[in-house]
Amino acid sequence: MTPMHKHKTIAVFAHPGHELRCFASLQRLSAEVLYLSDASASSGQPRLRQSSELLQTHGLQNIKPSLAVPDTDIYSAIMSKDHIWLSGFYRNLQQILQKKQPTLIITDSAEGYNPVHDLCHFLTVAAANTCLSPAKVMVTPLTDHPHELDGQNIADCMVLDLDECQVKVKVSAMNSYARIAGGQLADEAKTMEAEFGSGVHAREVLRPAIELSDYFARYSQRKPHFERYGEQRVQSNKYKEILRLHPHLAFALELLAELPECRF
Repeated sequence: MTPMHKHKTIAVFAHPGHELRCFASLQRLSAEVLYLSDASASSGQPRLRQSSELLQTHGLQNIKPSLAVPDTDIYSAIMSKDHIWLSGFYRNLQQILQKKQPTLIITDSAEGYNPVHDLCHFLTVAAANTCLSPAKVMVTPLTDHPHELDGQNIADCMVLDLDECQVKVKVSAMNSYARIAGGQLADEAKTMEAEFGSGVHAREVLRPAIELSDYFARYSQRKPHFERYGEQRVQSNKYKEILRLHPHLAFALELLAELPECRF
């Protein structure tokens, strides 16, 4: 297994709150944290301040100035295939990483659950390649079982087994965060523990980033969750249209794939 030391670490998450999935690892690595959106889509209330306070309480910090934009801006750019906005957003992330020059980057796993999560994954992989010494990119599961290797060899993953004190700190932080944030995040926190059991918090796994070709292959015969969810929302008149992998998200990802620094 890859050891968790001797790294200058930056974590790039799609949404505030994702830091809780690998909270002890971020502390072990003294990571700086960056968010791409403010997580306002699910509840209408941004979570940036809440996450900033959480990080500071536990000896971590978020990168300033913030890159985060409203979720609706990202969804709109994906849906409209706005290559100028998407390219500019990527360049902003690239500039931050080039300035910081991390040796390790932690980001969201691309699981087909949320298009912003998956975009974050591939934006980060692309930007990581532009550092003077390309940073290693590891991902944290968001909807998969937190210990899931997703077909990766455990020798290529970073695994942290938490002691009892670390588990208590993490669970307390998660419960407090969920109570304040409410909405979808609180529901997801309850579902995770109900589905996987309380012992799920005692181990954190960071695994290598997925290749873009593997991501497309994974959803060549089945729809990602965000499409199925979108269809339900349209049927219930909550959404007007469906954000799909093809042509919407694929357009944004293929823009990245065309960049000379990309090695997808």
